Amino acid sequence: MKISGVSKDEILHKVEKDFEEVIYFTKGITEREPFVIAEIQTDVNFVILTPAVDLWSEFIKNISLIYLMPHNKIIITGDAGRGKSTLAARLSEKLQISHYSTDDFYYEVKFSQVRDRQEALRQIRDVFDKERWIVEGTTAWLLEPGMKSADRIVYLYYKNILSQWWTIATRGLSRKDEKITNTFKLMKHVFYKRYSLGYKKGKMTHREFIAPYTEKVITLSSFQAVDRFAKSFDNGQFGIE
Repeated sequence: MKISGVSKDEILHKVEKDFEEVIYFTKGITEREPFVIAEIQTDVNFVILTPAVDLWSEFIKNISLIYLMPHNKIIITGDAGRGKSTLAARLSEKLQISHYSTDDFYYEVKFSQVRDRQEALRQIRDVFDKERWIVEGTTAWLLEPGMKSADRIVYLYYKNILSQWWTIATRGLSRKDEKITNTFKLMKHVFYKRYSLGYKKGKMTHREFIAPYTEKVITLSSFQAVDRFAKSFDNGQFGIE
């Protein structure tokens, strides 16, 4: 990965400031094995020693995506109940960028009257034509027009269905206006969607949908990771200071 105008010290400053768990490796301590080399070419050569596991390969990629790339056009997608709308609102406030939900375009009257498909596409394309935007949601045909132009795609997911069910159930029970039948319908829906069963059989999954854009996908699989990501935008700034 070639990154211009960024020094090793600047990257290390960010890594050590926000990701305490990686300090051990960036200090060059190599008692533990196995290790692989992840190299980022900057104005000076910078080599990070990381354990040879997929998790850390993803971690190193996320460091470069989070700290070294622009964030003017952001798509947030992924599993129901993981906090897409909350994250969109937080980033919108920190970056001073308007945020939208695909539901805003999908429905004429929210959750009851569906908008004409072509009109929905026309409206969301008007948003994607802007210089800066944050769009969150799961409706693939509404997100697709913005996937190519997005600077970042944030993918939020649950590692297992039980964690997702627990979040959906507790959230549903805590809302006074939420019908328990709707909560159970959503739990059934996410089960079908996760395992391509029932009416979701043969349908494209989230992972398949974002696969062509993997080079700009940031993957977050816990509320702690989502919170840490949002906090990295504090003071309305992002990237190398």
